[in-house]
Amino acid sequence: MRAGNLFSSIYKVSAFAFPISANMLVSMISSFIAMLMVAKIGRMELAAAALATTTFMTIMTVTTTIFYAVSILISHAIGQKKASEEIGGLVKNGLWLSIILIIPSFFLLWHMDVVLSFFRQDPQLIIIADPYFHYAALTMIPTLISTVIFQFYTGIGNPKFTMIASIISLPILILASYLFIFGKYGMPRLGLAGVTCAMFWVQSIRGIAILIYMFFNDAIKKYAIFSGSFRLNWTICKNIFIFGAPIGIQFGGELAAMTGATYLMGHFGVMALAASQIVSQYSLLIVMIALGLSQAVSVLISEAYGKSDVQLIKEYLLSAKIILVI
Repeated sequence: MRAGNLFSSIYKVSAFAFPISANMLVSMISSFIAMLMVAKIGRMELAAAALATTTFMTIMTVTTTIFYAVSILISHAIGQKKASEEIGGLVKNGLWLSIILIIPSFFLLWHMDVVLSFFRQDPQLIIIADPYFHYAALTMIPTLISTVIFQFYTGIGNPKFTMIASIISLPILILASYLFIFGKYGMPRLGLAGVTCAMFWVQSIRGIAILIYMFFNDAIKKYAIFSGSFRLNWTICKNIFIFGAPIGIQFGGELAAMTGATYLMGHFGVMALAASQIVSQYSLLIVMIALGLSQAVSVLISEAYGKSDVQLIKEYLLSAKIILVI
């Protein structure tokens, strides 16, 4: 392997991973700032947030990372130089699958008070966290649909689109969190629930705006996402799910371990839970960087695999290891 090729691969992997990691970091920053606001309300709210956010993050990660398969399959199709309409078919069925997965995730989040009671968490904290989970359940609707769209852009080699969309929505989300958490300027004072209420409204508006942008974007029309047949193709949906489920289980399992530790911490009292929430917010910021790199490498390797370029796959793997060490 020549040094020139390796440096070129390191640059390509870094350039591709940066916007993906940046997008994840922007999402975490909004959550981080929202938790600072919740902390101003009191220790009980911050302790309840520890139970709520780790649980929601786990469920959301399991479901959203399943759709990493969309970007991987799209990049593989591009490597094989398949028709643009086939890529559009992957997106359409990814949207169908997102609608299907909304149902169990919505039901689970809406009844999360039963799960927390089963793990013998403080009843007072469960009461505070319950409205948070109700808005979180609603948030899964725009979140999963937007995830498919963002994975489409990543798959076609434009992860910057997702980063830009997140950066634009960041100040709006922070402002909305402030208004709903503290009940400012006529908004209802929702406390902890204001975090997910703000997420629901901002992500819904952002998702609608992106779909409108895509509909009128001439560069997207060749993929026939908004034209042709919209019938659900069970074979494609099944392929996406089978390919993406192990990814969701892997990423979600790591966060589930953190969630389990938080539930155990709940038996030590409110102060311990509040402190664990502060710690988890910092640790998740670091985790997002590694997740972004792993997704970038997956997409690039999938495209190289579609071209049957084994040497390029080795270069991407080595580049990722070097970046990770750095």
